[in-house]
Amino acid sequence: WFQLDSYLAEFGEDAVLVLLLEDLKKDPNRELNRIFRFLGACPYDLSAGDLHAHNVNREIPQSDYAVEEIPEEILEFILEDARRFSRYLQRDLSEVWPSLAAGATVASDS
Repeated sequence: WFQLDSYLAEFGEDAVLVLLLEDLKKDPNRELNRIFRFLGACPYDLSAGDLHAHNVNREIPQSDYAVEEIPEEILEFILEDARRFSRYLQRDLSEVWPSLAAGATVASDS
């Protein structure tokens, strides 16, 4: 959050578009059109096969760490950062990052 906070302070909210990789992977057409609108470009229908998968056989290693194994002070720092980010986006990020919801409700103000 603090990196985003710095950009917002420097450039203003109108000049910063926040995207989540998870959303881009889930619905690339919608997210790319959000980018086009933000840049002032015309929307474009990318669902007609213009997007091609790359590295489709490449597996991304998953972390062996469970949320319970992260020291409490680090987990609380991460969760507080996620709460602030969630409030900024006005979105419950536990739907995107379920592991963050294990320790607390990400969108809460507590």
